[in-house]
Amino acid sequence: MAIYNSNLRQYERGESTTAPELPAAPPNHKLYIPANSSKTGIIKLIAENEGRGIIFETEGDSFADMLKQDYGNFSDVLRKAFHHEPVSYYRKTHEEEVEIKTPHFSIVLSGTYDQLFKLIPQTENGLYSRFCFYILQGDREFANPFEQARSNRKPLLEDIGRRWLEVYKQLDALRTPLRFVMPKYQEEKFWLIMKQRKAEVMDNISYKLEGMMHRMGVIFFRTAMILSVLRRYDTNEGWQKEIVCTDTDFELAFEITLWFLQYSLKVYELLPESHAAEEEDKLQFRSKEKDREECCRQYRMGLGTREIARALFGGKKSTTINNWINKYCKKAG
Repeated sequence: MAIYNSNLRQYERGESTTAPELPAAPPNHKLYIPANSSKTGIIKLIAENEGRGIIFETEGDSFADMLKQDYGNFSDVLRKAFHHEPVSYYRKTHEEEVEIKTPHFSIVLSGTYDQLFKLIPQTENGLYSRFCFYILQGDREFANPFEQARSNRKPLLEDIGRRWLEVYKQLDALRTPLRFVMPKYQEEKFWLIMKQRKAEVMDNISYKLEGMMHRMGVIFFRTAMILSVLRRYDTNEGWQKEIVCTDTDFELAFEITLWFLQYSLKVYELLPESHAAEEEDKLQFRSKEKDREECCRQYRMGLGTREIARALFGGKKSTTINNWINKYCKKAG
């Protein structure tokens, strides 16, 4: 910019016949992104930081209030970033186009239940299933602020930070990405347990938690990756092309994920609209059971698929009726 200003003065004095070209503004390198930002501002800051960014707020409503504004509603950006899906925007005014092909974006928030409900008023908006929750329990005792252990936190956290920085530098210096794999028996165990957990949650709590259960699988896999990378760093084995998940890290990842699941279910119970939604789910489930029973009753009377579909659904859902007959009615004799 200084060179541009100098050349501009020369041009204005007639000492140069070529008008200088205004240089492009340098990227705004900012790892921590303010929650009080517009949607385009958030995307632009992440783009200028190689697709990476962190929002870290101690007051959750600072973030929740922004999502309520038209210019700050970047809920869709958060949902896409969870899966590293492309994020982009285009502004006709300045013909500005920004695209992030694989965003790596993290959010850390703390706050009260009321602040949480501002951010996530209901489970259907998609944000609920993309957060990991941790509920801190209250303590009736007043903590002594002068204890030596409390004053030792800062050097402890700084030491952890330095170790994480070293891990980051080593991974960032790799020319080819690492590949993380789990042995077949771990994959089988993971699938069987998550399959059972999903059935329990959907049968006993709500069918609307299907998305949350699927994303718990993603959270488990990422947790296992983080633990495996840290273990590789601690053992000084070097960064080969492939990291295989150990049984220890597999079990640890599952324990952590199950805790996240329990907290997510607790948050679901506390959300104002959850109880109404749960009752609605139960009514729908009971209604479906009655339809199945009536379907089988008419099937045993000798009626065909189309006739039953006409009686129950006005001629629609013939495929559903056929599936019920094969799955429930024939088995029942």
